[in-house]
Amino acid sequence: MLVFLTDTIHELSLMATYWSILISCRRSTSLDCTTQLPWPMLLGVFLSYWLMFIVQCFYAQRVWISESFRICQSIIGSQRIP
Repeated sequence: MLVFLTDTIHELSLMATYWSILISCRRSTSLDCTTQLPWPMLLGVFLSYWLMFIVQCFYAQRVWISESFRICQSIIGSQRIP
């Protein structure tokens, strides 16, 4: 349930980012539109990395249960840290 909720919030933040960049700042040359990142973009990046971490941990747990410790070590070792 946590993954679905987080993914939904991630998708909403992406839609808000696209709206902010493509519609709100379409013909604007203001300082806010040209230099600052919209807050939904920062939220989307954070949620993207959080989702990857949750899914990798779940996968490593499933491999750990099957007692494949070497494979589990390689899964945990291959996780990217932003």
